[in-house]
Amino acid sequence: MNKRLVLLAALVVAVWAGINYWPEKKKEEKTDPAWHKLNPAKITKIEQKAADSFVLDMRNGEWFITLSGDRKTAEPLRASLPTVEAVANFVNGSMPLRRLGPLAGEKAKDFGLDKPKASITFTSETAWTIEVGDKNPTNDGIYAKSSLEPDECLLLAASYLEQLNRKPDHYFDLRLADFPAETVAKVRVRSAIPGAAPEEWEIERRETGFAFTAPASSVGKSVASQEADSYLRSLAMAKGKQLLLPAPPIPDAAATTISVWRKGVDSPVVFELYQFPADFAAPGLAGQFFCRSNWQKGILTLDKNEVPRLVRSAFSLRDRTALKLDASGLKRMKIIRTERQGQPLAEVLATRSEKGWTDQGTKKAMSGMDMLMWQLADLKFESEPASTLPAEAKCVLEWYLYKDGDQPATTLKFFRDPALSKGRCWLTVDNGENKYPVDDQLLDELLRDAPAENMPPALSGMNQGQGMGLPPGMQLLPPELALPPNTPPGAKQ
Repeated sequence: MNKRLVLLAALVVAVWAGINYWPEKKKEEKTDPAWHKLNPAKITKIEQKAADSFVLDMRNGEWFITLSGDRKTAEPLRASLPTVEAVANFVNGSMPLRRLGPLAGEKAKDFGLDKPKASITFTSETAWTIEVGDKNPTNDGIYAKSSLEPDECLLLAASYLEQLNRKPDHYFDLRLADFPAETVAKVRVRSAIPGAAPEEWEIERRETGFAFTAPASSVGKSVASQEADSYLRSLAMAKGKQLLLPAPPIPDAAATTISVWRKGVDSPVVFELYQFPADFAAPGLAGQFFCRSNWQKGILTLDKNEVPRLVRSAFSLRDRTALKLDASGLKRMKIIRTERQGQPLAEVLATRSEKGWTDQGTKKAMSGMDMLMWQLADLKFESEPASTLPAEAKCVLEWYLYKDGDQPATTLKFFRDPALSKGRCWLTVDNGENKYPVDDQLLDELLRDAPAENMPPALSGMNQGQGMGLPPGMQLLPPELALPPNTPPGAKQ
């Protein structure tokens, strides 16, 4: 081999090895021995003096903020722990850019430090105050002094001026309460929101999940674990938009009161929701909801999307599944369209194998059927079931699900009713006593490509359904083969 090529190859290998195996140079953290290092866990008090002055102090492991001036409250307000820790971390990571020498004589006046623009004092093992004065000529720094170096002029990052002039609102804890959802033992709701029926209900955690303990009409009805868990998370994570200071006058009675008991705690956390009158004078608040809790003492305005998450009805928490479906053992199905005077109009026959559902008319895979089965298993009634169907309700589709044998494991019938609200239809299961008002999306999916009601009769010389717009596998039934209404599957003429 050419010596030159050998040397070149060796050089390439050496360079590659140097790049991949050379020890990385550790990134050196910028340090300043004279700059005090704060331990956020040991800070007990923070005092800011600026255009808006306030004091943050630690009480029993929680931060509170005390305001001054016309926004002063009767009791301190809760402050956000992450936000309080953030200011300490900012100071720790923002050491002096330069030291400019001693502040002798009148020099403090030259830097605006004779009358500081703002200051912040941290109290932990020792008290430490940082004061800021004027910006430097290039506006990328601000003159400052530290109580631990009182005679030294420091140049800090210009961002200190913003940090030390934060409004107290920056530190407010806007949460309605502080508890993990899994610690909730009981919830009671009293609701009288305008436009909705007043109600009172209560759920309590049991070994098998939550159960209704009030009202009497709900006791014994199942609570949907998914709905209960979702509601508890909404309560635990609820936040307001802003604290109203000074607090405006509030109505005499709360629109909704939500009481939350935690495991091992006797007194509940209480949310009181109010609504401002439509003619309320303050801009942007007329008709809006706000909350007062016994955890955060101030009045918190609520986002419009927060109210329906907090104010739930007992009905919305119930297990409203219309059908307990085990689709794993299903082998066959029949779907019959019956919209023309209750007579069979068209039908789909399908079988199931390891590969999925197959249309027996076309021998093609029905790829969307598993999704329809999922929708069926998740179908919920949207209002209280009825014992009888209205006279105007007309059956438009029958769906028979089979396991083994000729008798259907489940029989479903869908009815249209002009008296129902838009997007609703009736469903009966196995001709049971309950008639369920359900969302009609599943019915629409089943009927999407079905023939129209005014479909003309079959033309001679054409196969059944050919050219009629029928979906794959649907067949027109000639009059002589049509079965009377409500004839069970498998019956003969």
